[in-house]
Amino acid sequence: MKLSNILKEILDEAARELTPDLALFIEGTTIALYRPTASLKSAMNKLDADEDNENIKNAIIGVLTLRFNDKYKSYEVDSINAQKGYGPLLYKLGMNLAAQDGLIANRTGQITPEAKKVWKEFFDGIGSAQVNKVKVDDRFHPNEDYLNFKYTLKIPINTLSAISKHKRFIGNDPHEEKKTFLWELFDSFLRGKIQDIYQN
Repeated sequence: MKLSNILKEILDEAARELTPDLALFIEGTTIALYRPTASLKSAMNKLDADEDNENIKNAIIGVLTLRFNDKYKSYEVDSINAQKGYGPLLYKLGMNLAAQDGLIANRTGQITPEAKKVWKEFFDGIGSAQVNKVKVDDRFHPNEDYLNFKYTLKIPINTLSAISKHKRFIGNDPHEEKKTFLWELFDSFLRGKIQDIYQN
């Protein structure tokens, strides 16, 4: 791959930020980022979606799940799936949620090459200016030191507007049917990526 293509790919990844058109759903240690499109709204209001509907699939930007790692007193990435270019933003939102506890790479499962590239950028690339890092160990990833750190954001991300956009999008939902519907869509989006990883 040419150096110019590599640089373009890195800049594309770095360029994605939390923009006003995005909505943010946070439930416990699950983060979902999406565009509140008309197609998604219509499916949610009917509580019926064809998962093959490309418009609905394209509305989901990414989903990240975390779990607390007692040994390191940090949050650990459990699973992630994101549209191209949005991985770093999802990780930063994970760091934002983890706050001072910090975020570490997965300690129990596979880490994809794409995820490793993102962690490497936070370690010594474009994303390194946005994070603090503290070494936690070198037992799990002895040849990839950047995976052995806990990362925290230097400046927290203001997520209030994106969270408010999500609440407005759902609207009146006394029995949480719309919330459950979205949760199931997000879970399906995430599971699709996990199946791809373990089938390869």
